[in-house]
Amino acid sequence: MFKNFFLIILPFFFLSSCIVNMSNHGYEQDAENFMDLKANKSHKSDVLNEAGSPSVVSTFNQNIWYYISTKTRRVSILNPKVVESRVIQLNFNNSDVLSDVVIYSIDTHRALAFSKSQSSIKGDDTGLLKDFFYNFGRFNKLGK
Repeated sequence: MFKNFFLIILPFFFLSSCIVNMSNHGYEQDAENFMDLKANKSHKSDVLNEAGSPSVVSTFNQNIWYYISTKTRRVSILNPKVVESRVIQLNFNNSDVLSDVVIYSIDTHRALAFSKSQSSIKGDDTGLLKDFFYNFGRFNKLGK
């Protein structure tokens, strides 16, 4: 009796660990909200009212706003996989009027070729001897 019960419950136990977990990160966006905005007519205040504050404002140009969202899928202990990713770029002119709306999807992200090379930071080259002599004598003796 106990053996039959165990054989019936055991598969359900293992199947329950294969539950799919979907998670959303970033701005919950609806592309139609951005299509209501008119190029050369909508101001930054209109965009803030329609879409809210941006995920990121460009560092080098304050007139470029980004709304970023990703949806990931994770099964059990496997690494999460990005199933949907969208970036909406809003470009404004110097009068704070919307000039262009560009939508990037996951297919566009995959088309980008990222460089695998790394740039080094000058002045951060430390070695064993440099670390040893730098720390030598840094600490006060007890009693002084």
